[in-house]
Amino acid sequence: MIIDRIDLNVFKHTNTEIRGQVFNADGVEFPIPSASFVLTVKRRPFDSDDDAYIIKSSDSSDFLILDSDLGTFRTEILPSDLTDVPAGEYNYDIQMTTQDGKKYVIQRGRMGIYDAVTAS
Repeated sequence: MIIDRIDLNVFKHTNTEIRGQVFNADGVEFPIPSASFVLTVKRRPFDSDDDAYIIKSSDSSDFLILDSDLGTFRTEILPSDLTDVPAGEYNYDIQMTTQDGKKYVIQRGRMGIYDAVTAS
């Protein structure tokens, strides 16, 4: 799998959509008909999952598969996800688990979480 490093800016009072596409090592679209996804946001990459500020999973309908043949998906960070998250710099990744149980990090980067200037 090809890992994309994408840094994101997220504002606490707005919705932030994250879209992605999965490619194999040759750069060809990777079909994801039975894959599952998890987005994890932590202060430090080595923090335990128990210390994660945000965890979103396709098991709880937090991810939408847009086109399983092309490997495209989306998820969204909502203002309600950020209620107890202090503004600051975080690390995130999106992990995909294939039908046969193989796990791949398909996207990672820094996530800046900011208080919005316009709060309503």
